[in-house]
Parts: sequence; structure tokens; C-alpha cells
Amino acid sequence: MTSLTVLLTVVSTSIMRPMNCDEHTIYEIVEVLVAPNGPSERQFGKNVELIGEWFAVATDSGEDGSLQPGSVHLYEHLEFGWRSGKLLHAPERTWPDEFGSDMDSSHHRLLVGAPGDSEVDWDSGAAWLYELRDDWSLISALQPKQVESGARFGDAVALDGAWAAIGAPRSDGLGIASGAVYIFDGRSGPWTEVQRIEAPDGASGDFFGDSVALSGRWLAVGSWGDDDRGEKSGSVWIFHHERGKWRPVQKIVPQELESRDRFGCSLELSGDWLIVGSSGWNTNQGAIYTFNLDGATWLKNRRLHSRAGTSQEWLGYSLSVKKGMMVSGVPGRQGEDIMDGGVDLFKLEAGTWRWIQRVTPSRKDWHQPHQFGWSVTTDGTRILVGRIDDADGQAEPGRAWLLENRARAPSVSALISDD
Repeated sequence: MTSLTVLLTVVSTSIMRPMNCDEHTIYEIVEVLVAPNGPSERQFGKNVELIGEWFAVATDSGEDGSLQPGSVHLYEHLEFGWRSGKLLHAPERTWPDEFGSDMDSSHHRLLVGAPGDSEVDWDSGAAWLYELRDDWSLISALQPKQVESGARFGDAVALDGAWAAIGAPRSDGLGIASGAVYIFDGRSGPWTEVQRIEAPDGASGDFFGDSVALSGRWLAVGSWGDDDRGEKSGSVWIFHHERGKWRPVQKIVPQELESRDRFGCSLELSGDWLIVGSSGWNTNQGAIYTFNLDGATWLKNRRLHSRAGTSQEWLGYSLSVKKGMMVSGVPGRQGEDIMDGGVDLFKLEAGTWRWIQRVTPSRKDWHQPHQFGWSVTTDGTRILVGRIDDADGQAEPGRAWLLENRARAPSVSALISDD
């Protein structure tokens, strides 16, 4: 029997509000999901996903609360509130599989990565596809025909209709941790592997496939370890589906990249927009690059970074883009004395992405660093934010936060810079 979960309403929220010209919607934290099993789920919120009227929140804990295979809590939005509806987990798994390390959804399907799965070989990885019919049920277990030990297949997942792209960033096909992406096709019924993709210029330490995004006939693959502009400067490869194959058509390496920018650590495809995170830019302050599709070429539009930001904030570490709304975590943002984190929100207006606000949580309920913004997701209206707790001190229950429109205020361009 499913139980009704009562969600807490947050009344203390720190918001950096815009201060002049055009009106913009202001988002506030309105509800908090607290780990059902208390401190044993300190990583509850390590990944989040919005699927229609459902929330998905990943945790390291298994069904018994132990740090073993991992699980995903599902919450359903009803007229009178949110209900705990389902607990997803990989069947017959006891090893620390990291189930829920990445998630993506399309229509009423949810794809969950488990890069630590060792059923085939140690840390070879797996992914699991679920579908909502009358209830959530497992419809396919996705594993490559051939995958080596330590490949971490499932570290990144992307789902669009009947296509799935799953990254194995530590695959050794072109050198140690050069990386690979596997394509699965579900158009004809059973989901089957149809292609293994490597970077045309792949090399050791590229981590190709550590981020992936799918939209229609376009596939974007991040390779934050690429060294074209210096060690770990990063790159993104673009593939297009032509004549039955996903074919490389463009490599994106902005001229201004420098060592350890980690360009490609996160990315999103939304319509004619490609959004790429570069969390290491400017001593880990972080930046976001936007690209627009012009014919068959993705052209740089802007580089966004906060003028009020400081080093180690990691803007661009996590990204979600939908219906003209962009959300990026700044999980490294330092509070008064500990790492609090935050999220920056952007809106697409007249062909330009504009910063509208930064949201940070109240700290009254915890004392450990919690890196709010470690994971983010939006459906274009609502925003769900997750966190992790990797502190050495006393364990505290994990959380995920729901943000919604609550007020309107004028905007400012002075707090966000672009070039």
C-alpha cells in the first residue's frame, strides 16, 4: 500500500532578486522532500527528474537503507498534495551499483543509469528503462553486447522517444578512459543496441560520454577531459542521424578555452539550442556556453557567467533546459562557513538567454555541507533541485526541493556577464 507523504513548506529562502527593467517571474522554494529513511539516506537527492506529474529522486540506499545498489523514489502530484508512489531499484542486485547516478525521461518513460553494476564485469555498468502504464514497471534492461571492466556504462543517459544514448566514459577503446556512447533503438519493439560511438579523435583521459543529450536527429556528447586547448579543457562532439547511422558532423571547442575548464561536463539539447556547462572556468567559478543551430551548424551564441560569482562555485556543473527555462546548479557556492550551494535561473527572451535570479536554501535544518544544486531538473515551469552530503561529520537526511513561481520582480543584467 502506498503511503501519503507530507511535504514541508519552506518559508525561509534566500533569493538574489533582479533589480531593474523588464518583469520576470520569481521562483521560490515551496516544498521539501526529506529522505524517508532518515540519515541512512544522506545521498537522497543525488539526482532528480521531473516526469509529467511525477518526481523522481535518487539515493544511494537500497530498500533496507544500506548503501548498496541504490534506488529511486517516485512521488506523484495529486490534487491535495504529493504522494509517495513507488520505489524503483534494479532487480536482483546487491553490489553498490550506483543505480540512479543519472536519469532522463521522455513521455512516460524513465531511463536510469547504474554505472557501478558488475553483473557482466566489475563496474561495467547497466541501465534500466521503466514505463508508466497503470503503474511504473521495468520494460527493459539495457547492457552493451560487449563492455569492459570499469567502463561505467550508465554514468550518463539520454532518452528521446524510442532512442536512448548511454555513456561509458571510462571505456578504453581508444586509450584508458577515452570513452564511448552506446545507442539503443526501441522503434520496432524490443530495445536493442544498434551502434557504439567513439570520438573520431579520441584519446586517453577524454571521458567521452560523461554527458549526453538527444533531441530528434541530434546527439551531443561531452568530453570534458579532452585537451585540445590544454589539459582537461574539454570539448563536445555533435552527431546527426543520417542513412541509418549516427554520424559525427561537428566538434565544438571554443577558442577561449583553457586548461581545466572542463567544457562539456554537462549539456542539454532543447529545440535549436545546445547548452554546455564548463564548471572549471576561471578557477572553478564556472560558466555556461549557449549555441544556436544555423542550418546544419551549431554556432556560439554567448558565454554566461555570474559577475557576483566567486571561485569554486562550479556554475554549469548541473544543467536542465526546457521550454525557454534554463536551470544551472552552483553546488560549490560557499555560505557563511560551509558549502551551501545554489541554483541560477535563466529565461530565453527574444533569442537571448537572460539571468533572472539565484536561489539558495535556508540552512536552519542542517549543519553539514550539502551542495544544493548538485542535480537540477525543470519542465519549463517547475524546478526540482537535489543535493549530496559528502561531509565527514554526523549524517543528515537527504533532501530535494521544489521551486515554483510565487512573485514577480524586475530584472537586472549587471549580475550576469556574457562574451
